[in-house]
Amino acid sequence: MNKETIGILACLVTVICWTGGTFAFTRASRLYAPASVNRVRLLFALVILTVVVSAVLMVWPWQLFGIAHIEPFFWFGVSGIIGFTLGDHFSFYSFRILGSRRATVLVSIAPAASLLSGMYMLDEHLSWVGFLGMIISIGGLLLLTLSRKEQQDVIDEGYGSFKKGILFGLAGAVCQGVGLVLSKKGFTSAEPMIIHPLYATWMRLITATVSGFVVYSFVNNPLREVVHVVRHREIFSPVLRGTILGPVLGVTFSLLAAGSIEVSVAQTILSLTPVFVMITSMVLHKEKIHATSILAVAICLLGVFVLVWRNVIYTYFFGV
Repeated sequence: MNKETIGILACLVTVICWTGGTFAFTRASRLYAPASVNRVRLLFALVILTVVVSAVLMVWPWQLFGIAHIEPFFWFGVSGIIGFTLGDHFSFYSFRILGSRRATVLVSIAPAASLLSGMYMLDEHLSWVGFLGMIISIGGLLLLTLSRKEQQDVIDEGYGSFKKGILFGLAGAVCQGVGLVLSKKGFTSAEPMIIHPLYATWMRLITATVSGFVVYSFVNNPLREVVHVVRHREIFSPVLRGTILGPVLGVTFSLLAAGSIEVSVAQTILSLTPVFVMITSMVLHKEKIHATSILAVAICLLGVFVLVWRNVIYTYFFGV
């Protein structure tokens, strides 16, 4: 199995994990403060992953700090702060306001952030066909945001302003895209050393968790929110479930993908999550889906197809 195939398979596994995690975190964020849910699940993920990574690498937990050099640790750390601490902070508020199905459509903007930052930081290149794919995906996103039926449904659900939900979702998507690029920067800066994806995730988590709790400690006692989540099973259950599917399994596979294929392609395949979420909403949650929403997701999916197969499309039409 070649490196590109591994990367694509890793992306698909990530999409499945993120679909389950999205529903879990949406439920938790509607039961408790989204910012608190984010911090607590980072702590849970860090504890779980510390045990797993130590076992896989056959080292003591405290030895994890000395495996990687300073430069890759720095890049993975910054990636964790932007992707986890900031990005998921915004995303969880978007989940609360918009719900799983609507909020996940906004990840279609993440490839654009990956592209721009990847071109600047990693010297990656994209043809005009790839840019066309980006534009198509953004067009699908705009169609969703302009839907009056979706806006009214969000108002009826009563969790917040539709516009705020969109802005939070866009901010989260941009942070995810930039965070993925910074992760790939971490992989490349470690060469010739090969960083295990689980260890890369751990470096992101330790930095994101510490930074999140340190900042919050200036406002309140962070242990209170941890105790609150643990004591209330209706909150603890979805937080734990989402933690395992999201920052533990999902993010690890996404990092494996980022290290195997172009970061813009990886992020674009990951943007298939809204399709899986929409199908899950229809089949399991019996949610009524408006035709505009289906069309918006279809347009986003078309953009994904164009971007992923941009080189084949360009060669087919222009023979170069």
